[in-house]
Amino acid sequence: MTFLNPILLWGLPAALLPVAIHLLNRLRFRSVKWAAMMFLISATRSSTRRARLRHYLILLCRVLVILFLVLALSRPTIGGWLGGTMAGAPDTVIILLDRSASMEATDLRRQCSKREHALRLFAQAAAESAATSRFVLIESVLRTPHEIATPAVLAGLALASATDTAADIPAMFQAALDYLIRNKTGRTELWVASDLQASNWLPQRRDWLQLGAQLAALPQDVRVRLLALSDGYQHNVAVGLQHAQRRVGATPQTLGLALDISSAVPRPDVFPMIITLDGTRSQVDLTLNTPTLHYQRNLELLAGKPAGGWGKVELPADDNLRDNSCYFVYGDDVPLAAVVVSDTPAVARYLRLAASPVSGRFGRACEVLAPREAATMAWQELALLIWQAPPPCRRDGAGDPDVRHRRWHGPLSSSREKRPCRGRRAVRGRAARPPVGRHRHGQHRQAVSRTGMGST
Repeated sequence: MTFLNPILLWGLPAALLPVAIHLLNRLRFRSVKWAAMMFLISATRSSTRRARLRHYLILLCRVLVILFLVLALSRPTIGGWLGGTMAGAPDTVIILLDRSASMEATDLRRQCSKREHALRLFAQAAAESAATSRFVLIESVLRTPHEIATPAVLAGLALASATDTAADIPAMFQAALDYLIRNKTGRTELWVASDLQASNWLPQRRDWLQLGAQLAALPQDVRVRLLALSDGYQHNVAVGLQHAQRRVGATPQTLGLALDISSAVPRPDVFPMIITLDGTRSQVDLTLNTPTLHYQRNLELLAGKPAGGWGKVELPADDNLRDNSCYFVYGDDVPLAAVVVSDTPAVARYLRLAASPVSGRFGRACEVLAPREAATMAWQELALLIWQAPPPCRRDGAGDPDVRHRRWHGPLSSSREKRPCRGRRAVRGRAARPPVGRHRHGQHRQAVSRTGMGST
């Protein structure tokens, strides 16, 4: 048994208050023996025993009332089979709904998708065993808790509709755990509906160990009920895009596609895959001898076309239409400009080779500048800046004109020690207070310089 408010258990000693009051009341009276009462005591001895028993029962009831009141305020929870049979409906039901594209696979026996079938089962379970519970929905897209009246309304909510996205099941459990900690719910059940795809559950993530430990450490009883919808994938092939990369420096220019084609069971038969690039369609025949195929293909870009374009990859229709296609876009080459600022030519040469091994190729270019030429750089057009020189110095006009501040302009890299500015000679000597009063700029500077040199 655990308690949601264990701090209130410190009130259990208050159950002894009726006993203490009873003992204090007995001290108020003194027994005095005299002869006339001896006959009355023997006559009323039997009735006194009954009265004493009645008083003890009343005292016990008073103690139990205070004891039960403290325990009720502490909100105890009972786990195990005893808690499941005695607790009744849970206080809160959190529904974790997987809205990934794979949940739209059609079940031929039920003539509906797995997501729709899960919503029907949730509504039926709530009507039978959890009609008095509070329901909270956490779906796989937003992963934000939304309180609903009953699971029967999920079929008409946009938050429970079909999507073309993937699901992050560990993140959904983390959102449910945060809700439990923040709201301190009582007995809670997590209803999970998923098709148990490894790409959605991510079993290799270390988050599962942390989630299990945090759920076990909760003071309230939390149960997880999984609605596994893993059947019905015999006739479904899915395609996903890993990346679309434009090949720089090649003639003619090409676009490299990396695709992941997966199926629950191997497909030794040949099936077509249609690739559309800027409105031009091409067909590729594939076979799946393994459940997953990593497919790469280079597409030639037409000369004279605009800088960017789009494309699409399609598979034949099967049980799940939402994972049979994927889209991609590409843009023009973006030159990566780098600048090396150095006052040592030998070092600048090696840094330039590291930033751009072959000048003009691979979309990279590097320029070497001296520190005095750094003001001519176009900072907003740089992708990389390597500063191998003393830090730049600047004058801050907000305070004393002779105050100098060294500031770094962005993330710089320097292998030398910091040195003072070479623009003006540093003032040395005994520190003194500046003259009081208003002076013109030239007079102020002259007074400070004379004081610093020790003149009067």
